[in-house]
Amino acid sequence: MELIKWREIAGVKIFEIEVSEDELDVYEKCMRYIHANLNNVEIEKISGAYPDELLGIYDQLTHLLRSHTKLRNNP
Repeated sequence: MELIKWREIAGVKIFEIEVSEDELDVYEKCMRYIHANLNNVEIEKISGAYPDELLGIYDQLTHLLRSHTKLRNNP
């Protein structure tokens, strides 16, 4: 992973990064495991995100992997 640049907007840091498909695959699998195996309180405690937020990020990563790689052709 390589940081290309970052900026702050309204107190939120926005990162432009270069990430390999293997790295995205690991992130997506970690989120899938957390969502499938932890309850809502544990999800928030472990990830710092509400379960719906985590699921939204997971869905975006899965869509990215399905659209641009061969890793998720067979869900």
